[in-house]
Formats: sequence, C-alpha cells, structure tokens
Amino acid sequence: MFKPGLKAGIVGGIVTLLLAALVLAAFSFPARTAAILSCLSTPISLLLGLVIGLLAARFATAATQEKLTAGKTALAGLWAGLISSLIGFVSLPFSMAVQNSAQYKARMVEVQLEVSRMMGLPESQIEMARAQIIAAQKSGMASNPWLIVVGAVVGLVLSIGLGAGGGALGGLIFKPKTSRKLTCENCHASYELG
Repeated sequence: MFKPGLKAGIVGGIVTLLLAALVLAAFSFPARTAAILSCLSTPISLLLGLVIGLLAARFATAATQEKLTAGKTALAGLWAGLISSLIGFVSLPFSMAVQNSAQYKARMVEVQLEVSRMMGLPESQIEMARAQIIAAQKSGMASNPWLIVVGAVVGLVLSIGLGAGGGALGGLIFKPKTSRKLTCENCHASYELG
C-alpha cells in the first residue's frame, strides 16, 4: 500500500504547496478577498486530506484485481497523508520568512480587521482590535517557535488521520474492475468477458 500512498501523497503535497502559495499571494488581493481566502484555507486543507486518502484508495484498487478491505486502503491513505504533510513542510520556512516581513505584517492587520468589518463590528471595536493585533505582532506571539511546532504536529496528525479515513472510505467506494472468465469444458480454453 506504500506505492499508491506515495503517488497520492505526491499529488497531495503539490496541491498543498499550491494552496500555501495561494494563501500567501492572497494578501496582495483586496482585503475582503484575502480575508475570505484566508478563512477558507483551513477547511480546504482538511478536505484536501480526505481527498488525498480517497485518491490513495483509488490508486490502490486500480493496481489490483482483488477486493481490498477498508483497512488496506486506509493504510494507503495514511501513507498519502504523511507524505503530503512532509512535502507541505517544505513551504514552512518560506512562509515564515514572508510572514515576518514588515509589509506582510502591515497587510495582515488590514486583512484581519476586514473579518471584523464583515461581521459588522462598530469602528470603535475595530480600532481596539487593531491595537491588539499590532501588540501581538510586536510581542512576537504569532511567530513563537513552540506554536509553530505544535501547529505542525497537529497538522501532521490531522493529515494522517484524514488520509487514513479517506482511504478507508475509498476502499468502500472504489471496487476493483471485475473480469469474468469463460472456460470451455472440452478444450479448456479460457476467455475473459468484459
């Protein structure tokens, strides 16, 4: 189950890198668009973990004629989730470098405040939120290495779990292509039927 998991994990890792690049690039979009994309990045990442597991199950069932159990396809999904996460970690140093730039931090304040505006908060509360966001940036709370490590571990566990879950689900959904054989009783010739 490693090879199907590896193939699905590579596909998932590439999509994860593209999603990370899109989220970073989103901060150059208008504030409302950037806020929406930023908020949607987490659910999309979770859905991606499940889809990677389904893809691993699809690759696993396509590689064999036998009916695979959900446990076997879950193993392929587990590998896919692990590999996808490890590939996604490649973007972490680049993302951190961009997020620590002064221009990005200033833009991040506006994007976070746009979420407050979208929720309809009054301007006085938005200004208080601005002060809190800037104070948190200055204290370095957002770039705390322990928070980054904890986030990476939680992301890894979620990716593995969702990949395995997607793989198990895919084992139930995807069936191997069945072929029937017709054998002549006299000459023992075999013919495969669609």
